[in-house]
Amino acid sequence: MKTKLRKNKEKNKKEPRENLIKESKETKKAKEKKFNNILELMFKTSIFVFFGILVSKLFSYLYKIIIARYLGANLYGLYSLSIAIVLFFAAVAGLGISEGVLRFISFYRGKNQKNKIRYIYRISSKILLINTIIFSIILFLLSDFIAGVFKNQELAIFIKIFSFLIPFWLFSIFFMNIMIAFEKVKQQTILEKIIQSFAKLAFLIFFIFLGLKTNAIIFSFFIGVFVFFLATFLYC
Repeated sequence: MKTKLRKNKEKNKKEPRENLIKESKETKKAKEKKFNNILELMFKTSIFVFFGILVSKLFSYLYKIIIARYLGANLYGLYSLSIAIVLFFAAVAGLGISEGVLRFISFYRGKNQKNKIRYIYRISSKILLINTIIFSIILFLLSDFIAGVFKNQELAIFIKIFSFLIPFWLFSIFFMNIMIAFEKVKQQTILEKIIQSFAKLAFLIFFIFLGLKTNAIIFSFFIGVFVFFLATFLYC
């Protein structure tokens, strides 16, 4: 009788241990499966982004080659210089707001604090709007002076028109970073790398076909950025 009781006690002790070992193995397998799924997702996303960058570079090179080949090296130089100037003003106007939005929305999304996400979006978008309008006006007013520094008054035309792009440009980046914060990397790649580059190239060819020269560059670039802004705004 005592032997039987002892055996039952030993059996009862073994069962919880076996259950713990079993649960531990199942938890380990679940973690491994989750980790493998994350790796697979990262691999697929990386391939997609890499493909998007390749397509974007192809369209960008074609855009520049067509400008230099059919519109002349002078116009290509004016285009490149005006873009560099606008990018400088845009970088100052942005104040790193888009990067901050990406960081904090991702952080509060992980904590599921939707109210704070809305607050960050509301405040940052207002600050960005005011900044971009101010710097857009400043660049427009300084366009003749900048053109005088480079001793080329044709540059003023590019700068004046491209200055209006600063709000659209920065808000496109703003919306794009929000998409990244919500892990919509594929959609962001399509909008930024493919649609924007394709729109610029397609409209450049279209305007050249219509017989435009300087305006072909200005209009195609402006429309490309505006299409990017519109697409990110609507999707975001």
